[in-house]
Amino acid sequence: MISFSEAQRLLQQHAERLVSESVPVASALYRVLAEPVLAQETIPPFANSAMDGFAVRHQDVQSASNTAPIRLRIAGSSAAGEAPAKPTSIEKTAWRIMTGAAVPAGYDAIYPIENVSVDGELISIDSACEAGAHIRKAGEDFAKGETFAKAGRRVTPAMIAALASTGIDTVNVVEQPRVLHFATGSELVESAQTPLQPGQIRNSNSPFLQAALASMQVRAIYGGQVRDEPNEFITALQSAMAMHKPHIVLTTGAVSAGDFDFIPRVIAELGGEIIFHKCTIKPGKPILFARLPSNVFFFGLPGNPVSTAVGLRFFVTPFLRRLQGLPEANLATAVLRGYLHKPKADWRFFLKAHSESDDSGRTIIEVQGGQESHKIKPLIDSNAWLVLDEGRTHFANGDLVHYCSLLDAGME
Repeated sequence: MISFSEAQRLLQQHAERLVSESVPVASALYRVLAEPVLAQETIPPFANSAMDGFAVRHQDVQSASNTAPIRLRIAGSSAAGEAPAKPTSIEKTAWRIMTGAAVPAGYDAIYPIENVSVDGELISIDSACEAGAHIRKAGEDFAKGETFAKAGRRVTPAMIAALASTGIDTVNVVEQPRVLHFATGSELVESAQTPLQPGQIRNSNSPFLQAALASMQVRAIYGGQVRDEPNEFITALQSAMAMHKPHIVLTTGAVSAGDFDFIPRVIAELGGEIIFHKCTIKPGKPILFARLPSNVFFFGLPGNPVSTAVGLRFFVTPFLRRLQGLPEANLATAVLRGYLHKPKADWRFFLKAHSESDDSGRTIIEVQGGQESHKIKPLIDSNAWLVLDEGRTHFANGDLVHYCSLLDAGME
């Protein structure tokens, strides 16, 4: 059995970033950038008006006031989409302009239409303005060649707007991780329509994993439920791996020390390497991490639902982050409400909890009732895992403690 920190070190040691691929921008949402993105064009490509109004030379209107308005002749007009106008003479004139239209050379300020009085071909201005007023300068948003997104960032809707606006139609992203997961256990029942027989329970882990992995932008593939029969599992595993070519295999159950906990034995029979088995954590101690001969990584998660959730959040998720080149996630700090005793000082505990901000803006966290690893109901009202670090046994009201979200959804 190894410590939590040693387990994390081994996960990092074995995870290498997946290969990259080029995809259309329209298909890149929430994928992870494999390389920095450079603007292909200057944005805005030309100086243009931010308002419907009139372009002027600011030096022509500096003396304008309520008592001494300045009148200017309207010399022409421009609409968005038209080529930049080239007026022959601009001194002491105004140019009617629409939002987005190119500002004719020589004019250096815009008066919104509501701030002037129009009388035929003349306008009257009763206040001064600054040079550049209401003008969008060329390149003020993006400069051509500028790096505006680093490798390791997810492509968000806002980033898609940036890609499109700077003339980029394809982007290099990290291959999407494929995770194949199975539920083991002869006692499990898949269909909600099937009545439970004595000794049976419903399979909640697989729907949880499917939903949780999907929320993390991972391609989740359910291999099905397998009875506690090693040969049956080997057949199902080999068939699904050949079909889906996963990067990771997850199983729930059959990793402890019971007579039917066959996962370690199956990995050995397949010629795989068990990197670690059992960790000083609660819940989830029996967790297993291995590598199969095909260089597919294998996580054997304990079958109790909360142990499965802990294994996903604190072991599988960091591994997925590293595969995609995402930065390591850090725990946050909160103020504990209540008193806690951790019976094993050198173990790390994960507790279902609820966090919220108090009136002073501090994050307060409180443990939920029902911490047993088979109890799902407390998770409904939880929004965090309270993490009790090694080295302490007592945690008092007001102590600073570590916590994180229940899921690393999106893995930003």
